[in-house]
Amino acid sequence: MMKFVIAGGGTGGHIFPGIAVAQGLARINSKYEILFIGTDTGIEKETVTRYGFLFKNIKISGINSKNYMEILKALLRLPIAIIYSAVILKRFKPNFVLGVGGYVSGPVLLAAWILGIPRAICEQNSIPGFTNHILGKYFVSTVWGMFENCKKFFPAGRYETTGNPLRIEFSNYVTNQEPKNSILILGGSRGARPLNAIIPISMKLIIEKIPNLTITHQTGSVDFEMVKSQYSSFKIDANVFAFIEDMISAYSGTSLVIARSGAGVCSELIATNVPSILIPFPQSTNNHQVMNAKELVNFGIAITLSQESLSPKFLSDTIKNLLLNSNTLRSMKINASNICHTYKGSANVIAHKIIESCIN
Repeated sequence: MMKFVIAGGGTGGHIFPGIAVAQGLARINSKYEILFIGTDTGIEKETVTRYGFLFKNIKISGINSKNYMEILKALLRLPIAIIYSAVILKRFKPNFVLGVGGYVSGPVLLAAWILGIPRAICEQNSIPGFTNHILGKYFVSTVWGMFENCKKFFPAGRYETTGNPLRIEFSNYVTNQEPKNSILILGGSRGARPLNAIIPISMKLIIEKIPNLTITHQTGSVDFEMVKSQYSSFKIDANVFAFIEDMISAYSGTSLVIARSGAGVCSELIATNVPSILIPFPQSTNNHQVMNAKELVNFGIAITLSQESLSPKFLSDTIKNLLLNSNTLRSMKINASNICHTYKGSANVIAHKIIESCIN
């Protein structure tokens, strides 16, 4: 019976594609053994175990800090992390190792390379992160990615555009609900302070023109009380959550999403056919969120605003123009529906490619 290791984490944008591939493998054969390797500082342990998969952690940190001591510490931890990863792999004896992003992928994939275990990575963004860039150029034979633009960062013939793997609830997503003036605000799993500070004020300006608007706002744990208090002071009955577990219900019936442009959110927006205003995180590595947003703009399913130019009135005017122009929103939904089928099947496609790699 085949065994698989999936390595990565740090954010939902990395770990959820891994869970989607694991679900795809389990659909092929429920007796396959799947082990996730991550850190104990990200969200991966809690998330992976909630979905019923095995989890092991290693100690490793990123090396993109500007503090030279932190960089030195990270480099010193790397050989130890590779050795510990190799011990886990030798004991588990996987047929295949998949990296799904984040610095934890590095030592696990390097250990798999040393041990001669077949391996690949998933790259969710338009521009690869540091770890995936190095792994994809030198240490894996295949890179499965979401955006065609990413192909140029890897050797010829190594990159395959498969889409970003989505969990089964998104792959099976169908809604018959007609959107009715509802906005969903997402700052990512960790929240987004600049958006959380501005958006409630923008909603106050919008409510004056569209009084029947339904507002759902995911704040992240740090800003939850602040945002809830802001809406309360404006006498706006908004649905405010630190984190939304049931994202399917959140997307269903939503007219418009306001969000960062991490790969996970971009994939979900395509799968659920929801128009969006994307406000990229300006400090994202290699500016990848800006490029992700541009990809969705090119698909005709989103508009993008820069955080630097954002003001409550400018954002509220942009939202009002979209909500009051049903033809624009309808066109964006149609554009999304024309491409969503490719992305919805990504987890199954990658799962079957992994099996083929093990057999051949």
